[in-house]
Amino acid sequence: MSRDNVRKPLDRDRIVAVAGDLIDREGLAAFSMRKLAKELRVEPMSLYHWFPSKDHVMDALLDRFAGQVPLPTEGPWEARLAAMARSFRRAAATNPGAYPYFAIHRFNTAVCVGVLEGILDVLVDVLPDPARRAEAFRLFIHWLLGFGLDETSGFSKGPSAREPVPDDVIAVRVPLVAALGPFNRPEHFDRLFEAGLAAVIEGIKAIATQATQADPVPRPVR
Repeated sequence: MSRDNVRKPLDRDRIVAVAGDLIDREGLAAFSMRKLAKELRVEPMSLYHWFPSKDHVMDALLDRFAGQVPLPTEGPWEARLAAMARSFRRAAATNPGAYPYFAIHRFNTAVCVGVLEGILDVLVDVLPDPARRAEAFRLFIHWLLGFGLDETSGFSKGPSAREPVPDDVIAVRVPLVAALGPFNRPEHFDRLFEAGLAAVIEGIKAIATQATQADPVPRPVR
């Protein structure tokens, strides 16, 4: 029997790894347990021994993604937050097919809630007030999720109008939009990411300053 025909043992890690590769290659919309089983060269029912449903496979993929984001516990809060942001970006780049799913999924799996706690543990040092900390968290996470979407499957790869405005017309009618084109290419993403990260950190500092000067933030009504 040739090596290619030897069936590898099935386990959770292998199933999740192959699912991620399959999604990267064929896209989220095409992913199914049947296709995953075919890729693994097993019967579909074999997968249900490990995962009760496709959603459970996706949760495992999300946990694998979140596990790629280390949670620094030492150093200034700015450096810790920046390190997490860069790790998050790298994780998104290694999971481009599934990232749009991750970006809109609630981070409520076992691994994900730990990542959220790690981010908030950084912010608590500069923003002890929970209401102000919520503002800073949203600023950080919304920018980070949005950047990941743009870089992995964004404007140049996303859905398009059936009849898009031609480039020569854009150059005449909306010259400010046209002028941005050369700076939205992948070779500029590193610089854009670092500029955005610096701006977010300055924004969090501004929230902290406002917290020491403003009236108390209204609390939710219970």
